[in-house]
Formats: sequence, C-alpha cells, structure tokens
Amino acid sequence: MLFIHLSSVCDVCLQSYTEDNVEKSPHTIPCGHIFCKESVSTSNSQHITG
Repeated sequence: MLFIHLSSVCDVCLQSYTEDNVEKSPHTIPCGHIFCKESVSTSNSQHITG
C-alpha cells in the first residue's frame, strides 16, 4: 500500500493528489517516484508518440 503525506503534490503538474479523482491519484513508477496518474499517462504517451 502506498502512503503519502497529505500535503504532497505531483512534481509534474504540481496539483494535489486526490482519492476522489482517479486521474489525480498517486501512482508509483518502476524507479519508485510518485506522480499522479494523469501525469504518468501524459508522459508515457508523449514518450511513445513524441
């Protein structure tokens, strides 16, 4: 289970993580960094198509 501080924000979009909005929920990438799902998805699609 992932535990983050309530005041933590995504380092990519600088928005707070939320439980109410799946796109803003925290997600861990393989190296252990944590970003919101929306930022991870955007980053992956830009990497693949960019």
